[in-house]
Amino acid sequence: MPFHQDVSLHPDFEAAVRATHSRPALPVALPSIVDHAVILVGETGPSQDHARILSAIEHLKNFAIEKDAHGEVVATDGESQIKWERHTEFIALTQITPNKQQHATELATARFHAIVAELAPKEHRDENAQQGASLFSRTRVNVDLAPEGDDLRTRSVPATDKLSGAFDPNERNLLQVIMSGGAIRLSTTLHHTSEGLIAYQAELKRTDGQAASPNRVGRYVQRVIEVESYRLLAYLAVPMMQELGSRVSELEARVNAIAQRATQDPKPKEEAAILTELTMVSAELQSIGSASEFRFAASLAYAAIVDERIASLREERIEGYQRLSTAVKRRLDPAMRSAKALLARQEQIAGRIGYVTDLLRTRVDLSLQDQNAKVLRSIDDRANAQLRLQRAVEGLSVVAITYYMLGILSYLVDGAFGGPFGLTSNWVQAALVIPVVALVFFGVRQARIRAEAADEKREE
Repeated sequence: MPFHQDVSLHPDFEAAVRATHSRPALPVALPSIVDHAVILVGETGPSQDHARILSAIEHLKNFAIEKDAHGEVVATDGESQIKWERHTEFIALTQITPNKQQHATELATARFHAIVAELAPKEHRDENAQQGASLFSRTRVNVDLAPEGDDLRTRSVPATDKLSGAFDPNERNLLQVIMSGGAIRLSTTLHHTSEGLIAYQAELKRTDGQAASPNRVGRYVQRVIEVESYRLLAYLAVPMMQELGSRVSELEARVNAIAQRATQDPKPKEEAAILTELTMVSAELQSIGSASEFRFAASLAYAAIVDERIASLREERIEGYQRLSTAVKRRLDPAMRSAKALLARQEQIAGRIGYVTDLLRTRVDLSLQDQNAKVLRSIDDRANAQLRLQRAVEGLSVVAITYYMLGILSYLVDGAFGGPFGLTSNWVQAALVIPVVALVFFGVRQARIRAEAADEKREE
């Protein structure tokens, strides 16, 4: 039942659907040679990379673009195919060439090299290979049918006439495995040539006299290529680990020394110096983390992809030969464990810095509280002394005000009193002393009480 017309799909629905169907494996007919290259370009400039591949294809004779969408370009001349893929930090270029004659294969190889050179960023072309050359890895997979009636499991060596001299059948480090339930025999030495090329030989078993479909073969080949490419990409973290390992060890030693100083009851000035040093160590650790975070995360992700692809190959061991997964993971797993360990060390150092910093701050806070308590006690003492002085002054004020008021009243009494009842002005003045003193005392007291009440109200 269709949706109501008012119901609309999410704006990102189409993009999500396209992503689920993007970058399928190219079909590989038998026999064929599959060349693959990984070109490191960084995370910037995807539009320039896309323009370069389109320009390179335009200069190829008889090639037309078959697909151009979502970071993927496929071109073909009817027989050979070229596929360009833009990943996060690298370009993957694949060429599938029917292995019909030696001359055609050599021309296809030269064409592939020319396209790789065209795709390499110009700012890297003239740099030394050890300083970040753009072409990172090259893989070649020779795909062919096994001889009629050949048992891939029992044959001791690959069919050397099919390998075009790629392997020495007596090579001590030759790796051979059976994949995909006995359908494929894969051979390699995992050794790179002086040009950085590593070769694989894939022999497919005939089933009822028929070869596997090109789409199925393409999926097999893509898995092998991804194992080789991603395992090398995962090793990009190794040089950084070697560089950062000593720096992390140095920071760890400094943090331990600072923690030891913090346990020796430092003085306030020493605590401030320790906090300053901890801040500097923390900043340096953050600098190391920002430099290594992406590289280590990417390498661990690449290693996870290698594990998934190896599992999908469904290897079976051939007696007398080492399995591909054993050879790949023998060095890859320890390297990735080292990366995880280095990341864990950085986190532990950061946690230790935070712990020592909190400890010192607690000590500083307690010291400040003690100082504040002393200051408050001093203020309280001064307030009490001021209160006592104020009360003393208050008594003197009463005397002074009484004296002056009686002086004023004496003038009134002398001028207005006529002396009835035999009383003199001096007696009247003496009688007025007590009421005046009481009046002044209570007046001053009420003024002080009102002032204190006003101060308390303001404090509230």
